[in-house]
Amino acid sequence: MPPEQLETDRVDRALGELPARDVDPWRREQIRRKAHAELRRQAELARRPWLARVAVAYDRVLEPAFVAGVSFAYLAWAFQRVSEILAR
Repeated sequence: MPPEQLETDRVDRALGELPARDVDPWRREQIRRKAHAELRRQAELARRPWLARVAVAYDRVLEPAFVAGVSFAYLAWAFQRVSEILAR
């Protein structure tokens, strides 16, 4: 059996052991697909150590820096516009 199938079976068993909740079938399928996608991502990162380092750098450094930069630029623009409006 391919490793992906074993992983899928393991996830399905683990998800089946979770307590039942009042979740509609659409939401349940969406959650299952997200869990499978994350497990595939983690398996891919485990096979390629350099990719794992890149993912960590992106998640911990690049993305937060980008969000902070965009937020700062927007706030600077907003304060400038407000000060122009109030200066009239």
